[in-house]
Amino acid sequence: MISRAKVGALQLDVDEIRRAYSSLLPVVRAERGQTALVDVKLPPEPWSPVEVAAVCLSAALEGRGRVRRPRDLEKAYESEFNRLIRQLEAFSILRRKLGVKLAPVEVIQADIMELDMEGEFDALLTSPPYIMTVDYVNEHRPSIVKLKLADSSQLESIEAKTIGLPSRVSAVELPESLLSYVKEAPSDVRRVVAAYASDVYRAFKRIRKTLKPGAKIAVAVGKNHRFSGKLVPTTAIVKKALEEAGYRITEVLEIKCPGLSAFKRGDWIECIILGERI
Repeated sequence: MISRAKVGALQLDVDEIRRAYSSLLPVVRAERGQTALVDVKLPPEPWSPVEVAAVCLSAALEGRGRVRRPRDLEKAYESEFNRLIRQLEAFSILRRKLGVKLAPVEVIQADIMELDMEGEFDALLTSPPYIMTVDYVNEHRPSIVKLKLADSSQLESIEAKTIGLPSRVSAVELPESLLSYVKEAPSDVRRVVAAYASDVYRAFKRIRKTLKPGAKIAVAVGKNHRFSGKLVPTTAIVKKALEEAGYRITEVLEIKCPGLSAFKRGDWIECIILGERI
């Protein structure tokens, strides 16, 4: 839904989105009643203004540190909405100056490991999950349930498909170059590294089948992660997984992100791995 809404936001008039924002305010103010969004206003058609506004509310619901009381939710919702509007206005200026025209977009929601499409895509732009430093399912639980995208009983099966889940080490045989990262990892994090390396390798092998020969790729990932004081070279693992899965790496960009302190001591560094499908 988030992907559809992001695409839709670029197609819609800002005033339409503002009206949709206002239409969801009664839902926000009645949050203690636990009314589901879809029971109230969320329409079935994709790319609607209300769906875009609902994504802002979704982000507000997940802001656990700042949403402690009902009135906090309204402030968080307003903040997320204003941030979206600023981004849309900035994009609109760039689009006018550069003369960019938006092409038709189709959003396909699927598990890449089960997607039956061969050689259809020109490029890959992705960011694998952090290596088990973020519990994505529980982080998104409030909005998943609120938007009725899944109920609580389904979340466990969704979590079981998370890349790098330590409790599920894949039986796939890793290439020696990747296996070396597992062997070199400290014993208390070896299982985590094995699961991550295995799942990322399998995913990129499967993605390769959906790409045309020569398709360009850009993969964003944190440079390193720490577990109990132990450093894990995440970018090096992902880069090697890509090479072993059938991609040629042309460049690795490093970007310092001094404002991000959740996962680091010192400056956090994001890497962008550039390359192409062989």
